[in-house]
Amino acid sequence: MTGVKRIPISIILVLLSVHLACAQNLEPSIICIIGTSHTNTKFCNIHVLDSVLNRVKPDLILVELDSSFFTSDFQFDTVKRPYMLKEGKATPEDIASNNYCKSHKADIRPFDITGRNEFYRENDFFNRQDSMYKDIAQYGLGGLLSDRNQSDFLLLCKSLENVNDLEITTLEELNSEMLMNLLEIQEFIYLNKPIEIVETTDSLKKHAGFAHLQKDFWEKRNDIMIKNILHFTNEYRRIVVLTGNLHRYYLVKGLNRVKGNFVIRDFWTF
Repeated sequence: MTGVKRIPISIILVLLSVHLACAQNLEPSIICIIGTSHTNTKFCNIHVLDSVLNRVKPDLILVELDSSFFTSDFQFDTVKRPYMLKEGKATPEDIASNNYCKSHKADIRPFDITGRNEFYRENDFFNRQDSMYKDIAQYGLGGLLSDRNQSDFLLLCKSLENVNDLEITTLEELNSEMLMNLLEIQEFIYLNKPIEIVETTDSLKKHAGFAHLQKDFWEKRNDIMIKNILHFTNEYRRIVVLTGNLHRYYLVKGLNRVKGNFVIRDFWTF
């Protein structure tokens, strides 16, 4: 046959590689958000998390820290923070993620808001938080609140009591949809009812600034976490997010509102 031009094999290989690359990019990233307790428990410890990570097999683990906890090549900065990978002082998720990434071809990155700890220090956050809730409790238990605020105080106490009384026995229970929904309600009450109580009680108005600060920073911090998670979906195919279980409901619901090339899966489905 004449008049038919043969396509060089080199061009065919280039076109095939481009096609395969495009096909791979169409595959959605998998995001697995695992709520943790930040402390060693029977259901959330280094061994349990080791098992889960080896089951999910992520190529990226995101931990609830900011960049100040890492070196420039994204290793835990144990020079500035010698305690970081020591059992009993470090969180089980930090140790487990470090173990996994050292034995697998996987990366670890921070995804918390930049300057988190500096913000807490500059605003004397935890002392002001403790002072506000102690004053609210003193007024509530002493019957010094208005009828409406007394009802809100009792609702606040009951919501915290219900969560604290839960007997969690497995990491799956800690990450269940039922608990996630319960924590969403509890956090809504915990963040909003103090604002209403202190703003309408003359002797507690001194806490109004902090009450708003607490809620605003919580929402800002979680929104930044969602943004940071989304950033990595363009680069990694399987991502594990290790975070305190109080954040999980916010992150899952926030990500579900975003249209992107990713899916969210629970760790027990792998």
